[in-house]
Amino acid sequence: MARVWVPPHGRDLLAVLVLGPSAPAGRDREAEERARLLRVQAAPGHATPEQLAARWAYYGGRCWMCRGPARVFDHVKPLSRGGCNWPSNQRPACWACNGRKGRRWPFRLEA
Repeated sequence: MARVWVPPHGRDLLAVLVLGPSAPAGRDREAEERARLLRVQAAPGHATPEQLAARWAYYGGRCWMCRGPARVFDHVKPLSRGGCNWPSNQRPACWACNGRKGRRWPFRLEA
C-alpha cells in the first residue's frame, strides 16, 4: 500500500507547494467566521433594527472615530473582550477605523 502525504493540520496543499512545508499556516477564514458567529450569539444583549437605525442616525451615518462616512457597525468593547450586543456598545464606523481598532480594549482615540 502506498503512503499518502497529507499537509499539516490547518494548511492547504497549494500553500505547502508554493511556500514550502515550513511556511506558517494561513488564516482559516471559515473557522474565524464560525467563532465570531458563536461570540455574537453568546454575547448578552440584543439590538433591534430600529435601535441600530436610531444609533446610525444619532451619529449622522459618520464614523464615531474619524467622522468619515460609516460603512459598518463597530462593537466599542469587542465581543472577544467581553463586549455585549446592546445598542449602547454599537456605533457606526468606517472600514479603516474598524480594522485599525480591531479587538483592542480599552481603545483610546488619538487626538
